[in-house]
Amino acid sequence: MAKRDYKAFLGKWLTRFLLEDVPIKAMLERLLTELMKVETRAKVSAPEGKHSRERKTYFSGYGVRKLHGQVGTLYLAILKVRKGGIESHFFLLLAISH
Repeated sequence: MAKRDYKAFLGKWLTRFLLEDVPIKAMLERLLTELMKVETRAKVSAPEGKHSRERKTYFSGYGVRKLHGQVGTLYLAILKVRKGGIESHFFLLLAISH
């Protein structure tokens, strides 16, 4: 297995975040979007672009949802699936808890 250079990876992302108007907001958007991607991939039971006998549905693009919070309005990209719609349980929990 190839060793990944995490310092370079983190340095690149931190630089991107620090160039934003509100760095913490950009970091939070990215983190929440990635967590919802993980949830959707688990729901589908197969990674994007890979075939699997266990697959339950298929990816069908992205949808954007707004989440209003203390750092402002976050725009989250949520993976859509053919069967099951666009709503992420994780997103719904965030929206309800606010």
